[in-house]
Amino acid sequence: MTTTRRGVWRVGVTVGVAALVGASLAAAASAAAPRTGSDFSEPDAIASAGGHLWVANATSNSLTQLSATGTVTLRVASAHGDLNHPQALAGTSSDLFVANRSNTISEFSATSGAFVRTLSARSLHLGDPVALAVDGADLWVVNQATNCLTELATSTGALVRTVFNSPFAAVAFDAPSAIAVAGPDLWVTSDGTNAATEVLARTGAVTRVVDASADGIAAPAGVAFDGTHIWITDSATDSVTELVARTGALVQVITNSSNSGGYGFQAPSTIVAGSGVVYVASPPGSSPMVTQIADSSGDANWMMCNTNYAFNFLNPDGMAIDAGNLFVANGANNSLTEMNASTGVLVKDVL
Repeated sequence: MTTTRRGVWRVGVTVGVAALVGASLAAAASAAAPRTGSDFSEPDAIASAGGHLWVANATSNSLTQLSATGTVTLRVASAHGDLNHPQALAGTSSDLFVANRSNTISEFSATSGAFVRTLSARSLHLGDPVALAVDGADLWVVNQATNCLTELATSTGALVRTVFNSPFAAVAFDAPSAIAVAGPDLWVTSDGTNAATEVLARTGAVTRVVDASADGIAAPAGVAFDGTHIWITDSATDSVTELVARTGALVQVITNSSNSGGYGFQAPSTIVAGSGVVYVASPPGSSPMVTQIADSSGDANWMMCNTNYAFNFLNPDGMAIDAGNLFVANGANNSLTEMNASTGVLVKDVL
């Protein structure tokens, strides 16, 4: 696979062809197996909270805290906070919230890692909580098994409301998978109904459902907000849909042949936006991919995979943009990849 920047082929930054080939072989070899001495254990989510980066480790039931420069500063083990296959993170300046596959939410101090509480009451309707988002004083939980959103007060963990399918049962939540805060609204993707649902955060009212095939939505996965537009990945159509956040109007559907790009989408999943760019992860296949898109034009600036330019992507899953850098959690080789978010240049591997 070759790296491309707006149709101009390049071999990397300050390296020649021979060096690139060597780096490609080294990257492929190093990505072939999990790292046994790593600070991570199948990392599957990453978020910024309390001035730190936090990573959820699925197989060791633990959390890893890093500085903004990617230095490991703290580890929190499963004995603290009932961590059980943590799979989603969200935080504030003071608190970190962790969604566990055991149908609980664990809360920690985002600065010290001290355990605060576990939320697990049946009244919260937690069922396979797969995504979290903080909106002001509230935490929103996407429950894939119970097909609902749970809104909790970040200060106390108290239930504010639960948003169920009704009255839009046929087109709203069915196996919801991701959430993004877009100003006063929330956007939630649902694989079961092939839809993206817009919810007014203040009231929990469903204001819009986007589910037309013309919008490129067949099996929506990830969702992100860039300040103006909503970006949705679709694993069935190998595409990314861009919508106007306030109206739901279609801007474009980006496929691998759009804009003479060759974006490398293969069942794209996680998506993040920031610093004028959008990043998309495409985990399956022999060349796990992270693709950068310019949010103003939709052009693919470049493509990166585990077989070129020394990137060690292997099942890239969680992603976060923090302090101008993109951090990618590689679940299959127990590592993080840190890149400059604007340029895409590799900063370092965090092992």
